[in-house]
Amino acid sequence: MITELCYKIRIMSRFTREELEKIINSNTFDELIGKYENEWFDCKGQPYLLGDNKGKREIAKDVSSFANLDGGYILIGIKTTKDVTRIGDKVDEIKPFDSSLIIKEQILKVCEDWIYPKPEGLDFLWITSNDDANKGIAVIKIPSQSETLKPFLIKNILDEEKQIEIMFGYAERVRDNSQPYSLRDIQTILRSGLNYERNMKGRFDALELLLQGVSNETNKENFQEKVDERIKIALTKTRLINERTLVLAGFVENNFKLKNFNSYDGIRRSITNLNNRLREEGWTLLDDTDLDTNLPDLIEVENYSRKLSLYRDGTTIYACTLERISPIENSSKIIPIALVEVVYQFVEFYKQIVNQIDGNFEKIHIRIELNNLDKENIETKLPLKMIFYNPFPTKVAPDKSMKREIEESKNFDTSALAYKIIKEIYEWFGFAEEQEPQHTIIDENGIGKIDIASISRS
Repeated sequence: MITELCYKIRIMSRFTREELEKIINSNTFDELIGKYENEWFDCKGQPYLLGDNKGKREIAKDVSSFANLDGGYILIGIKTTKDVTRIGDKVDEIKPFDSSLIIKEQILKVCEDWIYPKPEGLDFLWITSNDDANKGIAVIKIPSQSETLKPFLIKNILDEEKQIEIMFGYAERVRDNSQPYSLRDIQTILRSGLNYERNMKGRFDALELLLQGVSNETNKENFQEKVDERIKIALTKTRLINERTLVLAGFVENNFKLKNFNSYDGIRRSITNLNNRLREEGWTLLDDTDLDTNLPDLIEVENYSRKLSLYRDGTTIYACTLERISPIENSSKIIPIALVEVVYQFVEFYKQIVNQIDGNFEKIHIRIELNNLDKENIETKLPLKMIFYNPFPTKVAPDKSMKREIEESKNFDTSALAYKIIKEIYEWFGFAEEQEPQHTIIDENGIGKIDIASISRS
């Protein structure tokens, strides 16, 4: 019990990137006092001295070390002190400095000249002090970088008396420090790489071709099992495991990672928009978008029998109840417009997730599940359309559950993919292919889509 309590306290008190971004955006740097430097957060009491190579090398070492790990922030004008009881220096004073002592263009130019390859999205911010318009805090933001660009090397070219020399080094962020590799470490890495290129690459390439087919099938099967388990966890956590539910899951069959997973400006901003509506009084994916948990590889949001689970590898799972019992008919009826709105908004959200996946892939998968449609021996019905609550032809669920999957290009059209999902559900209920559900259209190219205009008029 004590161990569990200590763990919860530690999690609650953990300083997050989201908190730091809010402090930067709101210019409330006093809130940093008492915080500790870590693997994505570094402070400098004074600006880098970029008049000589020593200062230029120092900033190149710091920036490249963040780029070689998972990105981070360097704040200049924040004084720290050593704390023997903790890993990382502690912020103890905010020291805004004169704006003339630092130049954005010079900072970015030094990083470009001294780091190879150039880190993507590198940014410099100047936050003016609330007390003195001539002073402020400088922020260097290093986004998480694609693995295909790493490692980032510290380099410099010296050209003196017609003798050209190229020098380079490697640094990686370790906890609260930027650790440069020794000459022996770098030599070992290069030697291993050259030996691999000369002796082993051909053998491994041949072996890879032999195993590629088996590996792809194994990865596909394993990832399918992982998605099954994650859906089960999501339903169990929300007590939806025994309820009539719609489950939508989007995933890519590989272990990729989302860019800026912990960034408020990235994935989390998309989540805060999940309470938007397609029409006044319409259905939303979620009403309250406060994060319930903030685990390293999982973001969860839950409210009113609805659940969103987003994993760092991009797997996105949404579950909601379908319960709408009609006492007169002794049945549970799925409302067509609600189904269309939920499906469309899920696909729209998942497209934002797909665009943030860092990796080379061509296809995405959408899992569709309907569960417990025979709960308490009450049948579940789906009308083709409902106008003023008068149903058109209605079908009864042919089984207690449905499980379908759609494979689609990663560059999918939101409206067209949402239509395919809706048609899968309607055809499973027994509607003919030519029977078009409510709020769907066929465009001039013969492609089925969700009719957003008709939804907004409802």
